[in-house]
Amino acid sequence: MISRQYDWGMRYQRFFMAAGIFVCLIAGATKNLTCIHTMPAKSDHIRIVYIANQGYLIEVSDKKVLIDALHLGVSPELMATMTSEEPPFDNVNIILATQSHADHFSPDLVAKYMDKNLGTIFLSSDEAASHLRAYIHDFASASQRIKAVYPMDGEKIKEAVFGVNIQVMNFPINQNSYITSLGFLVKVGGKKFLHIGDSAGSLDYLKDYKLSKEKIDVAFIPYWYFTNPDLHSAVKEGIKAKHVIPMYFGLKEESKDRVTKILKSEFPQAILLLNELDSKTIQ
Repeated sequence: MISRQYDWGMRYQRFFMAAGIFVCLIAGATKNLTCIHTMPAKSDHIRIVYIANQGYLIEVSDKKVLIDALHLGVSPELMATMTSEEPPFDNVNIILATQSHADHFSPDLVAKYMDKNLGTIFLSSDEAASHLRAYIHDFASASQRIKAVYPMDGEKIKEAVFGVNIQVMNFPINQNSYITSLGFLVKVGGKKFLHIGDSAGSLDYLKDYKLSKEKIDVAFIPYWYFTNPDLHSAVKEGIKAKHVIPMYFGLKEESKDRVTKILKSEFPQAILLLNELDSKTIQ
């Protein structure tokens, strides 16, 4: 487990604890105040910001996670905003990449972000991690900040970073692919989100991971799960998320009308984020 040097959420809590103690002292001195220990309520709302392709920024409470977001398919304007750490892309805690393909991950761009943000952790496959090590300049902390995992079929590898619990799974693109493709089940506070990358998928494969029992709040799922009727059961029975976000959807102009009709009839819990910086907050 890796602990961050500065946890502003913890400082926030300590401030209010100190304030509560101060009030109690005053109450004891004046004898006419009631001492009530209060703590600020943490918001467990999920805020999702669409980047491009399968890339998203997810914010829950005081945690920020970028997944499949720093890649070459992002517009130059948005990439400049992200790498210059302008809000909401400042102080990202964790960067996840489901695979090493260029439309999911750029080692150069991830390294540039991590060199500016020495508290950010990267978690992905062995391939992506090895590429990143060749680009990052902060060699002193790279071994601690770059984490590589290789789950076998049906295996969940558990990681805990900054109070964020992550289960890493193997979601192959197809049976013959030599590229490792991962899925991430992330729990922050009382919320869970799932991102399954380019998974070819099947109901039987998803059942091996028992995802339907996880009470997932938001699942990021490739659009072909929705256009292929044979995969509808994988979404409805294999994942059972409260909300689903079709991925790649914005890139498939010719299929928008068809997919929209399917979503309205079969997946009313679907959320469409089609353009860069489209966002949605879910309670």
